[in-house]
Amino acid sequence: MKKLWQKDWLLDGDVEEFETRSDIEYDPYIVPFDLLASYAHAKMLENIGVLSETELKKVHQGLSNILSSVQQNTFTLQF
Repeated sequence: MKKLWQKDWLLDGDVEEFETRSDIEYDPYIVPFDLLASYAHAKMLENIGVLSETELKKVHQGLSNILSSVQQNTFTLQF
């Protein structure tokens, strides 16, 4: 199965097992913080002129939609 974070090289199976074993258990707790960090990053990109104010609003809306689905327990990662 392809992973969201798949690279062009193989990771040692034992290392991969250790690194990813309980990730899915923590996702519901971590996702809101990831979304906040993504918004902060987008705001920085808007501040330096990479994103327009309109684009920033679209990013914020998309991240807000994801957060709503997390809060309603309808958020799922699809591989």
